[in-house]
Amino acid sequence: MFQAYNLFLTATWAGAFLLVAFCVFALVKSRSSSIRNVPGPSPPSWFAGHLHLLFNSEVATVERNCFNEFGHTWRIKGSLGNDILMTADPKAIQYILQTSAYRFQRLHVKRAIVKLITGPSILWAEHEVHKRHRKVMLPAFGMPEARALSPVFRTAVLKMVAVWNTAVTASKDGIVVNMPASLARATLDAIGNAAFDYDFGSVENRDNQLANHFQHLFQKTRGQPSYRKVFFENIVSTVLPLTLLRYLKYIPSSGIQYANRSLKLSNTVAAELVNLKQDDLWTRNSGKDVMTLLVNSNNSEVEKAKLSQDEMLAQMSAIMIAGHETTSNSVTWTLWELAKHPDIQDRLRSEIRSFVFEASERGLDAIPAEDYEKMAYTTAVMKEILRYHNVVIMVMREAAKDCIVPLEYPVRSTTGERLTHIPLQKATKVFISLSQYNRLTALWGSDADAFNPDRWLKAVTPGTRLGVYANLATFGAGIHACIGWRFAIVEMQAFLIELIHHFEFEMTEEARHIKRERAAGMIPLVQGQEDKGIQLPLKVKVAQA
Repeated sequence: MFQAYNLFLTATWAGAFLLVAFCVFALVKSRSSSIRNVPGPSPPSWFAGHLHLLFNSEVATVERNCFNEFGHTWRIKGSLGNDILMTADPKAIQYILQTSAYRFQRLHVKRAIVKLITGPSILWAEHEVHKRHRKVMLPAFGMPEARALSPVFRTAVLKMVAVWNTAVTASKDGIVVNMPASLARATLDAIGNAAFDYDFGSVENRDNQLANHFQHLFQKTRGQPSYRKVFFENIVSTVLPLTLLRYLKYIPSSGIQYANRSLKLSNTVAAELVNLKQDDLWTRNSGKDVMTLLVNSNNSEVEKAKLSQDEMLAQMSAIMIAGHETTSNSVTWTLWELAKHPDIQDRLRSEIRSFVFEASERGLDAIPAEDYEKMAYTTAVMKEILRYHNVVIMVMREAAKDCIVPLEYPVRSTTGERLTHIPLQKATKVFISLSQYNRLTALWGSDADAFNPDRWLKAVTPGTRLGVYANLATFGAGIHACIGWRFAIVEMQAFLIELIHHFEFEMTEEARHIKRERAAGMIPLVQGQEDKGIQLPLKVKVAQA
């Protein structure tokens, strides 16, 4: 018993010593930080920093407050005084995401979490592995390939239109639809057919396991993180190497276990899809779906440049998860804004119906994808949603080596210097506020905080070119930009055309109390009903002729 007590005492003293040593190391490191003189808010405490406040606040509120007080670039604190650079500066973002993208890498703990959810996909890959993934995948994600799939996207949304029509016809005053849940099912069917030439049937089947699981994935794994979770992730990403983070999946937290189940489920479905199409995929070159194009592209590579079987399955999991969730989310926010602005909705419907009529006069049953760009107001509404309600709200990076980040908008240091460049030491974390960038008045006008599609009907000439679409940061930028952004644009427009052509959308009382929460991306919750999960209920009626 005495020996056991001595062992306990020794372990306690050793643990206390390590904790004190780590705190001293963190304190010394923070005082030698190259960004220590960048202005920023005082943290609630040295031990906690700003991260719990940042990740549990409504989207963009903390960033907006910092921007208003300190300018386009500021410093926040992680746990134990760790300095983090945060920016919405266009030139800084361009440098980090485009000009010197491989000098920056995803945070180790974020990569580990992505791997938990998707496996070793392109969303996880870095440096040479990322180059290999990207080279194989790019041929399947061009604009011609995306446009060729517009009939597939239209078929998926028309299945949902039929279900809504049946319910609306049976009602007297329209129906109330929880948009995120219903749209996610339609976009899952769309990505199933477009990516794998397979119909998940989730619109008709309310018990679809994949659809039900994916619906809550980001909220369960990344939403409303506890103080302990934020502190743990920040410390882990600072201290532990990536090789040790592969054991993260064994932590018995509800979020990690949900991620484990997600990967198991999506891998099972991906493997079944491969088995169903085995002969066709590996021996033929036909097919317009992404899986066929991806396999053909992979087969054309030399052996060392190919994706492994695990990597191929991981790409399919990533496409299933990211490919349907982002589009359904963006369409959800679009319908919410249109319900709030009936005049914009009517104007949009008028343009859509004029193009539908023109297509029918040409003997076509739908607007061809080649004509989408001619739909000026529809395109303007879509661009404005991608600006105003960008689903990906923040990008986190870590400097892989020492570098100097240029600024378009200089800031005044705490010592009075005018900073036009900021030196970053290796391993310094950088948080890029995409939501704040998309609200910069210098870029988008004095009404940048208002939803106004008309801004896109006049020429916009930005000083710094950024991103892959309309100078927006919504899809990221550079080598890590969303590889499926063209598919998202075509799919989103195909959905909006059919939904606005057939239905009118009105506000409900719950829709007047929506909060935008961070959960990997941006999700809608009803204030006071957060326990019910993702919600944005709107009233749906048949659109008058």
